[in-house]
Amino acid sequence: MIWGIRAADVPLYAERLAPFLLNFAEHSHKRATALQLLDAIMARDMQVWVCGDFQAVCLTSVHPEHVEINCCAGEDRTAWQDDLEAHIAEWAQFLGKRRVIMIARPGWQKWARGKGYTPAHVELVRELGDGR
Repeated sequence: MIWGIRAADVPLYAERLAPFLLNFAEHSHKRATALQLLDAIMARDMQVWVCGDFQAVCLTSVHPEHVEINCCAGEDRTAWQDDLEAHIAEWAQFLGKRRVIMIARPGWQKWARGKGYTPAHVELVRELGDGR
């Protein structure tokens, strides 16, 4: 079961949502903190999708021609990834969007290709140390 959390209801789920937001922030290469993600959710700039009983959480954002899957994490990905992607794609079509764009880590690439996604960009990150 895939379900959304309305911004007004986020406080009811804050304790269960917090570990996911911290995880997303940790993997963002300092582009967003958990608090910034929470602020975007509360401002309705991002949407929260939950798989089952918090088996996974996904954040999306709506743009003029697409819905973007910004962050997604959870346990046993193969149990929910197909349903989650289908749910978001159906929602994007309902909104009249032309595409879904997924920001994902490399492990998702093979699966996403099977769903019709094509690579558009590669993100490369270089950490700079003190001895540069």
